[in-house]
Amino acid sequence: MGQNSPILKKPSPNLPRSSPKSPAEIFESNASAEELFAHSQSDLLRRSGQRF
Repeated sequence: MGQNSPILKKPSPNLPRSSPKSPAEIFESNASAEELFAHSQSDLLRRSGQRF
């Protein structure tokens, strides 16, 4: 789930695609993407829960 999310595919605006990332930067971007995805999932669940 979430592999084809446009959020995860978008390259970060301040880093060119070819620029090598440090492990810390990779971890940071992964963490924020995971956080964003988890937040959107819980938001979806909360809204669908209110509907029933």
